Formats: sequence, structure tokens, C-alpha cells
Amino acid sequence: MSEINNAVMAICMIAAAAGLFSMLVPSGKFKSQLSFIISCIIAVCFVGVITNAVPSLDYTFSSRDYPIVDFDESLTESAGRVSANAVRDKVKQFLSKKGYFADEIYVITHIDEDRCISIIEIELVFDKSVSDTDIANAVNLLQSEVGNSITVKYSVSRV
Repeated sequence: MSEINNAVMAICMIAAAAGLFSMLVPSGKFKSQLSFIISCIIAVCFVGVITNAVPSLDYTFSSRDYPIVDFDESLTESAGRVSANAVRDKVKQFLSKKGYFADEIYVITHIDEDRCISIIEIELVFDKSVSDTDIANAVNLLQSEVGNSITVKYSVSRV
């Protein structure tokens, strides 16, 4: 009998908490999301009360074995190459919109022990016919665009 009293008391407490939380939810953009989260929490509490009130209710969870994805070095290096190619294309597009054209663009990536890929350096290779002023302007423009965490270098082709 005390289990039923405890269950009824807990359900009343959950109902009171639900009413209080519904009054605290601010109106606005996130009202429906917050109301849903609070409803989920209250539903979990309610299920907990019911399962404790009925001790014969037995529930078990089973899990499936899913294969573990092992990100080996070749996959990480491949992702680094894809990232570098994407950055190279964006840099080429950015510079061409500004009227600067590099013969080659090299993007240097770094992959740390956590397999995080970082772009650390971009090197622009210009034809020897491009003026020093245009090279400096292109490098400064790109450096201001990428920030100080990425080094922008340049070279002039000898051919």
C-alpha cells in the first residue's frame, strides 16, 4: 500500500513541477523546443515512478554490435588532401575575382594526434612576368582574408 501512496505522491509532484515549468517557459522562438524538452523530462520521471510502483514490471535492453569505425592514417590523409584541394579551389576563385592569378597554389595541412586537420600554410606561385606590386597585393589580400593563423607565402616561377 505504501508503494501506491508513494507513486500517487510522486505523480502529484510531477504534475506540480510540470505546471511550474510550463509557467517558467518564456514565450518566443524557443517556446516549443523548451516545452518539448520539459515534457520529455517529465515523461521519463513518470515512467520511473510507474516502474518503481509496479515491481513485477521487468524491462531489459538489448544492444546490437555495430562495427567500430577505425580512422586509420590513410583515411585521415585522404581527408586532408580533399580539404587542401577544396581550400586551393576557394583561394583560386577568391584571387581571380580580385584580378590576381597564381600559376600554382599549394596548401599545406597538418594532422595532429587527434586526427584534426588544420590548414597551416598557403603558398602562391606567380609567373615571373607578374609585378612585385601585384604579388604583394595578392599576398596581403589573401593574408587578410585567412587571418594570422595561416601563413601565406609566395614564390616566383623561374620558367
